[in-house]
Amino acid sequence: MSIHEIKKAVFSNNSYELWEQAALKTLKTRTLQALYTETYEGIKLSPIYTKKDVRNSLEDSCSRGFQQNNNWRIAQKLISPDWENLKHQMLKAKEWGQETVSFDADNLLELAKLDFTELSEIYNLSATPLLLLTKYKFQMIAHKLLQIDHDHVSGALAVDLISSRLEQGYLYKLEGQTWVEWKEIISNLEAKYPSLRTILIDSTPYHNSGANAIQELAASLSEAIFYIKEMQKIGWEPQKTMQKMIFHFSIGNNFFMEIAKLRAFRILWKTVCSAYEIDLVDCNPLISAETSTFTKSLLEPYNNILRSGNEAFAAVIGGVHFLHVAPFNISDPSDEFAMRIARSTQLLLREESYLDKVIDPAGGSFYVETLTGELVDKSWELFQTIDKKAGIYSVLQSGWFQKIVKETLMKRTKDIETRKRSMIGVNVFRLDSNVKSLHISKADDNHDLDSVSIEPLEQVRLAEKCESGDFNEG
Repeated sequence: MSIHEIKKAVFSNNSYELWEQAALKTLKTRTLQALYTETYEGIKLSPIYTKKDVRNSLEDSCSRGFQQNNNWRIAQKLISPDWENLKHQMLKAKEWGQETVSFDADNLLELAKLDFTELSEIYNLSATPLLLLTKYKFQMIAHKLLQIDHDHVSGALAVDLISSRLEQGYLYKLEGQTWVEWKEIISNLEAKYPSLRTILIDSTPYHNSGANAIQELAASLSEAIFYIKEMQKIGWEPQKTMQKMIFHFSIGNNFFMEIAKLRAFRILWKTVCSAYEIDLVDCNPLISAETSTFTKSLLEPYNNILRSGNEAFAAVIGGVHFLHVAPFNISDPSDEFAMRIARSTQLLLREESYLDKVIDPAGGSFYVETLTGELVDKSWELFQTIDKKAGIYSVLQSGWFQKIVKETLMKRTKDIETRKRSMIGVNVFRLDSNVKSLHISKADDNHDLDSVSIEPLEQVRLAEKCESGDFNEG
């Protein structure tokens, strides 16, 4: 057949029944049951999807109509315990494509040396957004930011008081001093920097404890409602609180599930806005993301480049506004080469793959649209269950939410140990069978005065047992 004939070729429309008959003949079986798989979210995946499977309309993804493009900001979180070294990293990062003032403040040993005036000599803070998401040092950073003479600062400086200390097994006491001071700082930042986001909903502690996408989404919604109610106590309307929120997600290795997770979140958030009778234009969610630490391994670390690339790809297609790609060398995330590869991953997605040019690239895919709809339904159902149990604070205090997350984690780890799920270089094609595992926990102070003890949600990685040699080769 000539090129001219190929261009004019017409393919007939075949029915689902014809496809099924062809598949059965190829498989030499009477049923297609083997082609169906179930996810950790309890969603049964079909081997084929058609237009009939799609329930939600394309407009429900809430990307079209609110965005002019799919551009995102490169927000690599720089890491150094030394302030002078961190400034040096910022200078180099800016030359190499960094578009956000983003660093790990919790890792900075001498926080007193942090100087936003010095930062403004590197970045124009009036034009370059901040992305400082902290677990332990929000109050000190906020005070330093409030001291500088700037009329406009955008982006986010925020802490999630709910999820920040789940690994240590603590929640800040409701109406305790921490909450009182937090609300005061939020109000002061709002007065000086009205464009700055200061309320963080961080689902990464749930993700890195093994939670599935439904649990992450339900927890994020529940936290958002909790913060809305808390800020109402000091006179803030729901709309004002929503405009101060930034949602932060970890992106795992299930490519289409992670795309659907971000798309489903927008639909769910639209529902929340409707419940408060607020137009989505007035509370359009700001979404930040990072590639998962849960999926990374010390064994064959260069495989982490592929894992992070896949996760970053999903995050961009899902429509994030800020993105951090974790360096592949998880034992030394400040390694210069690893940091360069991480940053270049985003540059490749933008400059060579042109992913910034198309809004919601996954929109219209029968599979992704159906998966998005499934996540919306199941996440809303779990959210309502949490709400009936008095909200996220209550289910964490009782240990109920930790229990369901740990059940999911057990399924994931069992699948890795039995090779039902493959991790290249970890449980298949593994070279080194005994590498000292890595576990880093941040310091935690004054938990006994202003906190209540809860069942912890330990941050783990799927590969840990395999790394330590506690793994059966047979």
